[in-house]
Amino acid sequence: MGKHNAVLLRDFLDSDVESLKRILNDDSVTRFLSTKIPSPYTTDDAVWWVNEGSKGELIKAITVDNCLVGCIGVNRGEFEYNRSGEIGYWLAREYWHKALLLVPFRELQISSFLILTLSVYSPRYFQITKPQCSFC
Repeated sequence: MGKHNAVLLRDFLDSDVESLKRILNDDSVTRFLSTKIPSPYTTDDAVWWVNEGSKGELIKAITVDNCLVGCIGVNRGEFEYNRSGEIGYWLAREYWHKALLLVPFRELQISSFLILTLSVYSPRYFQITKPQCSFC
């Protein structure tokens, strides 16, 4: 990805179905995602996501030059946490380590303040570490 590639957020489109299937059948992408994501990820799963599942409060496709490369969204907290939200995302493996998420996170943060009136975010992440042993 070069400097001139446009990173944008948009709604999911019917044309994203094949990319969704490819990306979400990569175990390295889905390894730490919700168990709600079916495996294997089928055409029917992708069509459902485009037409229904992605229609939540604030869920957007991450695109590079209008090609789907990931997803980002905010889950609003419940009860006394309803003014907070948890940001979740996934990216196609070929876009890892490319400083790609700065624009989507900033855009989502602004949208969350304006649309959802959220004031606090708690991103979750998993850190992978190698075991400390002599044969690893």
